[in-house]
Amino acid sequence: MRFAKLFPPGTADSKPETCTIADANVALDSIAFSTIPQQDIPDITFIDGGSAVLFSTPTRAFGIIKICEVRTKGLKRESVKLHQYLVSVTRDGAFTIRSEPLAGADPAVSACLDGEIESPDATPEQLIDTLRALAERAIVPASLTVHDGSLRTTDPLLQRCAPSKDTFALAKSSAIITSRSRPLGVALLQRAPAGTWAAQLCDNTIKTWAVRLHQRAAHVFLLEGTREEPALLSALAAWSQDITFPGYPYPLVLADQLGRVTNNERDAWRLILRSDAQAAEVIADESRAQDAHAQLEHILYGR
Repeated sequence: MRFAKLFPPGTADSKPETCTIADANVALDSIAFSTIPQQDIPDITFIDGGSAVLFSTPTRAFGIIKICEVRTKGLKRESVKLHQYLVSVTRDGAFTIRSEPLAGADPAVSACLDGEIESPDATPEQLIDTLRALAERAIVPASLTVHDGSLRTTDPLLQRCAPSKDTFALAKSSAIITSRSRPLGVALLQRAPAGTWAAQLCDNTIKTWAVRLHQRAAHVFLLEGTREEPALLSALAAWSQDITFPGYPYPLVLADQLGRVTNNERDAWRLILRSDAQAAEVIADESRAQDAHAQLEHILYGR
């Protein structure tokens, strides 16, 4: 292999393989895998969203936030709602948040995106995505709810939003590695049985399960919640049969696609902001005062 030296072999370790989740040390050999049961499918709302920064300076940021809700009844899609907002964050002692709904205004989401917040360690640009997460958590349907991502967070603003008993999260990615410096998913797949399964990893206030939702799935996902809900596991497996991504629930695929802020959308809104004389003047003055990259790019690319 031409690039063999770029992939040094892992260090051999005779100790039992473990991983750490929250404050819990998990011995992988002690994990019990159980088959996902077949049960009646409950009503579920799947939520995902996206954000993009349009312009930012040390004192101000403009961004787009999108939140998508996919509501299901049994194995039928009942409705799809998209909430889209133009948001500004201005540093003035505290951060002043202002928003303008562009589509699908929702009172709970709007309340998250207007007001003042304290976050001394954040920048205006960083707060755009924090606001997106706050807006997602503000939506509390009268059903089980599955968010993309994790319920655990180190962000002080998000830690104030304790998940309800009917709120769960399914993470597409995980940075957890084992004591042998392997991704947790790889270590679990080597131990797990064939077919679909769930395995509880952590029994803290926020419980964590590893789940394989399709017999041919190449991915292991982490499911989090404050309580066990066997019917939810059954529903997630039933929704994970789509050929485009076997093992991942189709409503979350749809929410991900509709909730993304594409590069084309981002560029279009940058042009729209520049076309507003007052906004363009503020953005240009503050950008010139703190960053010379734009001029260097103009020299190189002529724009």
